[in-house]
Amino acid sequence: MIVLGFLLYHDGYLKIPNKELMKEFEKALKDKPFDYVSNEIYYDSKGKEHRCKIEEI
Repeated sequence: MIVLGFLLYHDGYLKIPNKELMKEFEKALKDKPFDYVSNEIYYDSKGKEHRCKIEEI
């Protein structure tokens, strides 16, 4: 998604400007091979600082 320009990260926010790709990204986070990504996002959200925020556009 980065190569195609669909994945943007700026100032602690992850942005995917395409709703279909956002759904695919959310689905991928639930897959076992992507556990490390979803765990990183989950644990960051439980900490004092949010290093990565996913918001729907």
